[in-house]
Amino acid sequence: MALLPEVKSHYGRLKMYIDGEWFDSESGVYRETTNPATGEPIAEYPIALPEEVNRAVEAAEKAFEEWKEMELRRRIQYIYRLREKFEEHFDELARILVQDHGRTIEEARGSIRRSIENIESACAMAYTVAKGEHVDQIARNIDETLVYEPLGVFAIITPYNIPVHAWSSFVPYALALGCTVVVSPASLPSYFQLDFQGYGGGGLPAWGCQPSLRWKRNKQDAGFPSQRSRGGLHRLHKGWKGALQACGRAGEEGFH
Repeated sequence: MALLPEVKSHYGRLKMYIDGEWFDSESGVYRETTNPATGEPIAEYPIALPEEVNRAVEAAEKAFEEWKEMELRRRIQYIYRLREKFEEHFDELARILVQDHGRTIEEARGSIRRSIENIESACAMAYTVAKGEHVDQIARNIDETLVYEPLGVFAIITPYNIPVHAWSSFVPYALALGCTVVVSPASLPSYFQLDFQGYGGGGLPAWGCQPSLRWKRNKQDAGFPSQRSRGGLHRLHKGWKGALQACGRAGEEGFH
């Protein structure tokens, strides 16, 4: 059986992406992500400071004011460019997922394909949701009209077990509906960061998405209970609490 070559043996020290710029975290703290088949490191990812998390939320909040007002057709064009990037680099992304996550190549290809389908679904759903709903005579002499509006900034924590699939289940939909996002990639693997950093944001405008932040999680964090999900165990840092609060302010409806 032939072995597929690695895209790269090591992706170097990864950066954070905020407000259209890549930069090194001022924390100076980095952790390794490894190839589960060999145990060898393939990248280093930064641990963001609370101030950097808040900076990302503030940038996303500012971007929201323009993104939500962009005409639907143009906004969907941006999301569709993201789909084109996934198709263009399909095999390469699948091989990175194998290297970073330990899946078989067929599983990885299936995950990338499902992600592309999610992006397509988000594009189609945006048109449907934009139409709203209307019911004549829901009661005597009463008609009902429902209008959907973007809420604000969404904070998304990607689980380690389905890193790209889970990402695609939320990010494209939030963006297509006029919201902006702040994303924390899974600790193991850091696949989303490798993907987004390698392909220049997938064609999105510089301010449309604020991905690739990593919040510190460790046993010394006090006052924040562990949150268990199918994606694993996450311990919240004080900077994360600030991000939740800031996202809530941006959406005006609490945390979404």
